[in-house]
Amino acid sequence: MNAANTALESVAPVPLTDEAGRPIGPARTAELGAQRAAEIARLERRRIEALAARAALPPPPAGAAIKPADPATLWAVVVLLEALKGAGLFVVGAGQPAERRQPAPVTALDAARALARKRWGEPRQA
Repeated sequence: MNAANTALESVAPVPLTDEAGRPIGPARTAELGAQRAAEIARLERRRIEALAARAALPPPPAGAAIKPADPATLWAVVVLLEALKGAGLFVVGAGQPAERRQPAPVTALDAARALARKRWGEPRQA
Protein backbone atom coordinates (compact mmCIF):
# COMPACT_ATOMS: atom_id res chain seq x y z
CA MET A 1 0.00 0.00 0.00
CA ASN A 2 2.85 2.41 0.75
CA ALA A 3 4.35 1.68 -2.66
CA ALA A 4 1.11 2.76 -4.32
CA ASN A 5 1.04 6.01 -2.31
CA THR A 6 4.69 6.62 -3.12
CA ALA A 7 4.03 6.01 -6.81
CA LEU A 8 1.11 8.45 -6.73
CA GLU A 9 3.22 11.11 -5.07
CA SER A 10 6.08 10.61 -7.52
CA VAL A 11 4.00 11.48 -10.63
CA ALA A 12 5.61 14.62 -11.96
CA PRO A 13 3.52 17.75 -12.49
CA VAL A 14 2.78 18.92 -16.02
CA PRO A 15 5.78 20.89 -17.30
CA LEU A 16 5.16 24.36 -18.66
CA THR A 17 8.50 24.64 -20.48
CA ASP A 18 10.65 22.30 -22.54
CA GLU A 19 14.27 21.28 -21.80
CA ALA A 20 15.59 24.52 -23.27
CA GLY A 21 13.31 26.64 -21.08
CA ARG A 22 10.95 27.69 -23.89
CA PRO A 23 7.24 27.66 -23.07
CA ILE A 24 5.31 24.82 -24.63
CA GLY A 25 2.02 25.49 -26.35
CA PRO A 26 -1.43 24.94 -24.87
CA ALA A 27 -2.01 21.84 -27.03
CA ARG A 28 1.13 20.14 -25.70
CA THR A 29 0.27 21.21 -22.14
CA ALA A 30 -3.19 19.66 -22.50
CA GLU A 31 -1.68 16.45 -23.93
CA LEU A 32 0.79 16.15 -21.05
CA GLY A 33 -1.98 16.93 -18.55
CA ALA A 34 -4.13 14.13 -19.99
CA GLN A 35 -1.19 11.69 -19.76
CA ARG A 36 -0.62 12.67 -16.14
CA ALA A 37 -4.31 12.30 -15.29
CA ALA A 38 -4.37 8.83 -16.91
CA GLU A 39 -1.30 7.76 -14.90
CA ILE A 40 -2.84 9.03 -11.65
CA ALA A 41 -6.10 7.19 -12.42
CA ARG A 42 -4.19 3.96 -13.13
CA LEU A 43 -2.22 4.23 -9.89
CA GLU A 44 -5.35 5.09 -7.93
CA ARG A 45 -7.06 1.92 -9.25
CA ARG A 46 -4.02 -0.12 -8.18
CA ARG A 47 -4.13 1.47 -4.72
CA ILE A 48 -7.82 0.65 -4.32
CA GLU A 49 -7.17 -2.96 -5.46
CA ALA A 50 -4.34 -3.27 -2.94
CA LEU A 51 -6.56 -1.95 -0.15
CA ALA A 52 -9.30 -4.44 -1.09
CA ALA A 53 -6.80 -7.33 -1.21
CA ARG A 54 -5.43 -6.31 2.17
CA ALA A 55 -8.90 -6.15 3.68
CA ALA A 56 -9.66 -9.63 2.32
CA LEU A 57 -6.69 -11.19 4.12
CA PRO A 58 -7.52 -13.18 7.26
CA PRO A 59 -6.41 -11.56 10.51
CA PRO A 60 -3.13 -12.86 11.95
CA PRO A 61 -3.33 -15.40 14.75
CA ALA A 62 -3.22 -14.05 18.28
CA GLY A 63 0.20 -15.57 19.05
CA ALA A 64 1.86 -14.16 15.93
CA ALA A 65 2.93 -10.90 17.54
CA ILE A 66 6.55 -10.54 18.57
CA LYS A 67 6.80 -10.51 22.32
CA PRO A 68 8.98 -7.83 23.92
CA ALA A 69 12.33 -8.95 25.29
CA ASP A 70 12.71 -9.47 29.00
CA PRO A 71 14.79 -6.64 30.59
CA ALA A 72 16.83 -9.22 32.53
CA THR A 73 17.81 -10.89 29.25
CA LEU A 74 18.86 -7.56 27.75
CA TRP A 75 20.98 -6.76 30.80
CA ALA A 76 22.56 -10.22 30.61
CA VAL A 77 23.55 -9.58 26.99
CA VAL A 78 25.02 -6.19 27.90
CA VAL A 79 27.02 -7.69 30.80
CA LEU A 80 28.27 -10.50 28.53
CA LEU A 81 29.44 -8.04 25.88
CA GLU A 82 31.23 -5.88 28.44
CA ALA A 83 32.92 -8.96 29.92
CA LEU A 84 34.09 -10.02 26.46
CA LYS A 85 35.47 -6.53 25.80
CA GLY A 86 37.32 -6.55 29.13
CA ALA A 87 38.75 -10.02 28.50
CA GLY A 88 39.88 -8.96 25.04
CA LEU A 89 41.60 -5.89 26.46
CA PHE A 90 43.32 -8.05 29.07
CA VAL A 91 44.51 -10.56 26.45
CA VAL A 92 45.83 -7.88 24.12
CA GLY A 93 47.47 -5.91 26.93
CA ALA A 94 49.13 -8.94 28.52
CA GLY A 95 50.60 -10.35 25.32
CA GLN A 96 54.23 -10.05 26.50
CA PRO A 97 55.58 -9.16 29.92
CA ALA A 98 57.21 -5.73 30.20
CA GLU A 99 60.67 -7.19 30.89
CA ARG A 100 60.73 -9.13 27.64
CA ARG A 101 59.64 -6.25 25.44
CA GLN A 102 62.43 -4.56 23.55
CA PRO A 103 62.13 -1.68 21.18
CA ALA A 104 62.65 -2.31 17.50
CA PRO A 105 66.17 -1.56 16.31
CA VAL A 106 66.48 1.89 14.80
CA THR A 107 68.65 2.17 11.71
CA ALA A 108 69.77 5.52 10.39
CA LEU A 109 68.79 6.03 6.77
CA ASP A 110 71.08 7.95 4.53
CA ALA A 111 68.87 8.80 1.57
CA ALA A 112 71.71 9.43 -0.88
CA ARG A 113 73.45 6.18 -0.01
CA ALA A 114 70.19 4.23 -0.27
CA LEU A 115 69.50 5.73 -3.71
CA ALA A 116 73.01 4.94 -4.94
CA ARG A 117 72.71 1.38 -3.65
CA LYS A 118 69.38 1.04 -5.42
CA ARG A 119 70.66 2.41 -8.74
CA TRP A 120 74.18 1.04 -9.03
CA GLY A 121 74.21 -1.77 -6.54
CA GLU A 122 76.83 -0.09 -4.35
CA PRO A 123 77.82 -2.41 -1.52
CA ARG A 124 76.36 -1.54 1.79
CA GLN A 125 78.69 0.34 4.15
CA ALA A 126 78.09 0.63 7.83
